[in-house]
Amino acid sequence: MNTELFLDIYKTFNLKVMPVVDQSHYCEDEEIENYLVEVLPVNKSSWLTFYVTKQFHLALNSSSLGYRKVENSQGLLDLPDGIYEFKQSYKPNIQTVAHYYHMRTTAITLKYVELLCKHFQNECKKEERVYNEETLQLTKIKQYIDAAEYSVSEKHCKEDGIKYYNQAVELIKQFEHECLCR
Repeated sequence: MNTELFLDIYKTFNLKVMPVVDQSHYCEDEEIENYLVEVLPVNKSSWLTFYVTKQFHLALNSSSLGYRKVENSQGLLDLPDGIYEFKQSYKPNIQTVAHYYHMRTTAITLKYVELLCKHFQNECKKEERVYNEETLQLTKIKQYIDAAEYSVSEKHCKEDGIKYYNQAVELIKQFEHECLCR
């Protein structure tokens, strides 16, 4: 049995951090050398290399991803939503590389959840028909967010992921403009 590489990017409402965790299955007798995680952040053209060890935990942020170097956490920028690419490998790296796509949807999901909470708070203040229509609109937004993540992470279809993400953005704008949840 060979070592099977796998990493997981945890969902969070923290806009400043993207937690990346090693979920690999290691063979007991196999030595892991030159263990690398490479990241291609949103709107960047250069891969960043992180040297890691088995069972690593990375907390990627705007400083470590090269958006803006900071001295302390107060200066961190929000990480943008979008497609991040990851490569994970060990020596001989060219033969062991695993490639992943991740659609970060933290900012849009946070906006969606804020709208959902306002919607729930206003349930008694609205006609049932209006409340139910807004519920359907919010459900549709969430479905587009889920479809964007799935298309990129599982189907490796960046175009569909971006299309679904942008549709969710448009639906949120419509919802904010039309609903009475202000």
